[in-house]
Amino acid sequence: MPSKPELHVRHALRKRNGKIRFRKFNASGAEHFAIRLYVEGDVDALESVTYELHPTFPNRVRHVRDPQGGFKLDIWTWGEFDVDVTFHRQDGESESTVYPLEYGSELPSDPGAYVDETDPSVRGRG
Repeated sequence: MPSKPELHVRHALRKRNGKIRFRKFNASGAEHFAIRLYVEGDVDALESVTYELHPTFPNRVRHVRDPQGGFKLDIWTWGEFDVDVTFHRQDGESESTVYPLEYGSELPSDPGAYVDETDPSVRGRG
């Protein structure tokens, strides 16, 4: 019986003009970073991917059916957490894994490495 191709969940800090995107959703809130989750490997064998985010997310269970970009999911988050991921294969089988979303060590100390996308009505308050 042939083994199933390896699939790996990855993430990337999303950038604009080479700078890491962040924003605050309210004046006293934490900085949220734009993150992309995606799958590498034999994505052609997949029908969809389900990402289960931290319980604080609204609509925390996200189903991605578009293989473009490796079943990518773009989110804004202020913290690191485990993401439950289920790969739904074309053959009807499913496989689950847990992806530890950890990006803190990727955040540079240089303030010039970031672009602030906070809404102007929120920026400067608080």
